[in-house]
Amino acid sequence: MGDRNKSGMNRNVNIPNLLSGFRIVAFPILMYLAWQQKETPFVILIAISLFSDLIDGSIARKWNIESKLGAKLDSYGDFLTMIAALYAVYTMKWEELIPYKGILFVFLGTYLLFHVLALVKYRGLPSFHLYSWKITAILLGVYFFVVFLHGIEPVSFYIVMTIAIIANIEEIILVFMLPKPTVNLRGLYWVLKERNDRK
Repeated sequence: MGDRNKSGMNRNVNIPNLLSGFRIVAFPILMYLAWQQKETPFVILIAISLFSDLIDGSIARKWNIESKLGAKLDSYGDFLTMIAALYAVYTMKWEELIPYKGILFVFLGTYLLFHVLALVKYRGLPSFHLYSWKITAILLGVYFFVVFLHGIEPVSFYIVMTIAIIANIEEIILVFMLPKPTVNLRGLYWVLKERNDRK
């Protein structure tokens, strides 16, 4: 039996977890739409997914129902949504991205390296939820729509990719530093500060 609150409801069944679950369920649909190059329904569905990502954490904190399960669902939902977005860019916008593939591959390389290292070390995806990646997720989400609506704008693309690469590097450093996955970290600075305070 799962943990239950005073009303008898399983505490893991809540709106934030359902929103994260929605992103996981939406993943195969997004992949199909990207494969079929159905741009309009894809953009609508991923917009809903990204909006659910923006509000689920806020609801969990406001209602004080944060949990390890919720953090894991959120991380897997984020990861799958990112995969769907990247696949859609490849199937529908790759020709426009070819001139900028260098920095895109650096981003993809650091993104994949973090996940591979985390899977090897932690046997699962960590739920760091760093400030840097929260900012990156917002920028990537906004820029995703810019790409589909207006095409690539080089300067802003390089800025977004650079911020994303820095966020990936911060996560990679934390994988090497932390012996076990830690939920809802703020960032490398706070981890180092906490270590110094303990000395």
